[in-house]
Amino acid sequence: MNRFKKIFFLMIILCLNLSNYSNIFGMEDDCMESVEQDLPYENIEELLRWADRQVDARVAENFLNECLQVAACKGYEDDVVALLEAEVQVNVVDEHYYTPLHWAAMGGNGRVVGILLDHHAQVNARDFDMDTPLHWAAMDGRGGVIRILLAAGAQVNAKDRHGHTPLFWAAFGGYEIIVGILLDAGARVRLEDIDIAKDKKIRLLLQKAYKPQRKRC
Repeated sequence: MNRFKKIFFLMIILCLNLSNYSNIFGMEDDCMESVEQDLPYENIEELLRWADRQVDARVAENFLNECLQVAACKGYEDDVVALLEAEVQVNVVDEHYYTPLHWAAMGGNGRVVGILLDHHAQVNARDFDMDTPLHWAAMDGRGGVIRILLAAGAQVNAKDRHGHTPLFWAAFGGYEIIVGILLDAGARVRLEDIDIAKDKKIRLLLQKAYKPQRKRC
């Protein structure tokens, strides 16, 4: 699957997961309808009151965790704050090991990224493919988010499961400004980064920054 289609695919998964709770939700139909149609919901206070009423705490916890993931991705700042204040875990992971910070990086909302980091989100958390939030921000050209993550200690040369760094994905996506930001932050250029770059300006930028590693004797 093309990695740039992965975000859309994962949003569909989240939507389906949320709709599976419709039979146990215990709230008015119009409130549940708002959850299914426009992730995540209209009334966060009602959602939290519903969670408090549940006999099975795991049902409420799992649902609130998913709501935080979706709210982070869609940039619902007030809902993210309310869920965190309700003690939903900031570093909770879904079945793909995405944290709310991963989702916020994908969504490109810098304010939500800042909120999560202020609540001690792990800036270098790894998903199932060993991608960090910085990888995802680079894939989608999220310059503002990248600056925030780097300032919070994101590892600029972190490698995913396939050995690719955020710089690789920025070059692949054709994001000249992002490539510049990462280089200024100390990103190391590798030959694969140059090879993957289709944009001539990016290729030239990477070639100038490339420093061949000396072979050890």
